[in-house]
Amino acid sequence: MGIIVESIQTGFPDARARKKHKSGWIEVKIEFEYKSSNFLIHKHNLKDCDMIVCWIHDWKKCPIEVVELKSIIERKLKIGHA
Repeated sequence: MGIIVESIQTGFPDARARKKHKSGWIEVKIEFEYKSSNFLIHKHNLKDCDMIVCWIHDWKKCPIEVVELKSIIERKLKIGHA
């Protein structure tokens, strides 16, 4: 996926990572949530986060990047069974 997690912590944001970008590796702050909309429920500040990694992406107008693990795994399973 082009992401290297460098640290995980208990406070917000949950992780600091590096993401492969056309200009090289950039630092990203990641929040892990079961559902992307939980980011709103927890009242996190969008300015302090670059990406949400979740199981279910249900916040359709989310202004930051979202990685939905469920759909990634489903695609991998379909490819493996094709």
